[in-house]
Amino acid sequence: MAAVAVTLVVVRFAFLTASTYTIRLLDRRPQQRERRIGHRARVVSALIGFRGAVSLALALSVPCTVDTGGPFPEREVIVFVTAGVVVVTLVVQGLVLPGVARWARLPHDTDGERELHLARTVTAEAALAAADAQPHRHQGPSAVTSQCWRPR
Repeated sequence: MAAVAVTLVVVRFAFLTASTYTIRLLDRRPQQRERRIGHRARVVSALIGFRGAVSLALALSVPCTVDTGGPFPEREVIVFVTAGVVVVTLVVQGLVLPGVARWARLPHDTDGERELHLARTVTAEAALAAADAQPHRHQGPSAVTSQCWRPR
């Protein structure tokens, strides 16, 4: 199980590195250069790839018997190793991830703050546009206001 789990992380890191350099080789646009991430962020990405549900479902879908009616060879080993790898990757990678994230020194994510600022700006502009579009109907206190609210 340990060998499969380590192989899984190494292959994931190799795939991330190879795909990054392939994209860099093929796409030379300035926008692509702005999206580049460093090796530290790739290490974090390789570790956060917790994959388990699909792997376990695939292992459990291996039939119990073959066409001849006999048991599927080593089915229990397949399910055991797959479940073990899922547990190892969830537990070990989950425990190691905070330290790796601190080591990576990833920049603070400001997307939420920018989206909130944009939402407030758009809402305020829409409110001002709606207020400007309404004719000035306020002539003084209405009958309802004068009946319900009285200054003290």
